[in-house]
Amino acid sequence: MSFDWSSVGLALIFAGFITILLAVILGFSGGRVKGGGLVLLGPFPIVFGSDAKMVRFLAYLALAFIGFFLLSMVLLAAGGLKP
Repeated sequence: MSFDWSSVGLALIFAGFITILLAVILGFSGGRVKGGGLVLLGPFPIVFGSDAKMVRFLAYLALAFIGFFLLSMVLLAAGGLKP
């Protein structure tokens, strides 16, 4: 049985649209919406956000992603994972 990665991609796109829709609804209902972004250019993270708490959360998330990528590269090089 083969796994189809395109269905995962479509599910992530759908989840992104739902997240944006919920943010717009919260913004119009008077709630405070916090936002931020994380861009990884190789091992260098670019983090931005609407407040310090969001930036700190995204910085920790960037560290987790970098750690995951480094661990997966080490396992691939050692032959523990198959591409």
